[in-house]
Amino acid sequence: MRKDMCLAFIPGVFATFALGLSFMSSFWCETIAFEPLMADGENSFVLPTRTFGPFYAKELVAATVNTGGVEYLVVGDRCVSLPDVISKDAKWKTTQAFAVITAIIGGVMLFWTWISPCFDVSNRFWKQSGFVYIFCSFTQGLTLLLLESNACLNNAAISSFYSHKCKWDWGTRTNISAVVFWFATGVLMIAVIPPAKAPERPPPETQTVTYNQNVDGTVEETNVVKGTYVAGEGIVNNTDPEEGAPTELA
Repeated sequence: MRKDMCLAFIPGVFATFALGLSFMSSFWCETIAFEPLMADGENSFVLPTRTFGPFYAKELVAATVNTGGVEYLVVGDRCVSLPDVISKDAKWKTTQAFAVITAIIGGVMLFWTWISPCFDVSNRFWKQSGFVYIFCSFTQGLTLLLLESNACLNNAAISSFYSHKCKWDWGTRTNISAVVFWFATGVLMIAVIPPAKAPERPPPETQTVTYNQNVDGTVEETNVVKGTYVAGEGIVNNTDPEEGAPTELA
């Protein structure tokens, strides 16, 4: 594999990581977290941490499972739609909008980057694609507005048993990583030479050669004409020693 083809795959690898991190941070339910307040007294209990994403919230689910006549209480969590009591402000809606924009543009660019080695890509178009990835870095960064929205500062789904100021969960750190990977992909696209298809081999070139056979039986070359290859055709000129005229054979 040619060197430029190998280098062309590097931005694709970075973009794949960027898109994956973007989806995990934007379309999951663990971007921000609310810790329960510590309760005093003998009857105090530990509440689960509440977490939210731009589109979903994590909900604690309890179910009874009957196994061999014995019932067990199984507790788990899952991502669900945001509660109806939540009022999304402009920053929260902006976060959702740019999460979708980044996913669409980034997904299209990622697909194009992986198939680009199959086409002849101009250097200008390749570098312009790098600026599109940098734009994705910008739109991904705008999803961090969630930290300044009602989701974090005035979340109606959070009771008095919880802190009313959110903290970062792993989704926020993943979001920042996605910003870095989008930006790195753009820089690589600008710095790396675009892939080019291997040049096609020209058709084989043949020559039309004229030979004269002398009376004494010797053969000498009298004329050489270069030509373009035509499959299945060829001309050989031969001089008949008895008639002295050239004979054309196809």
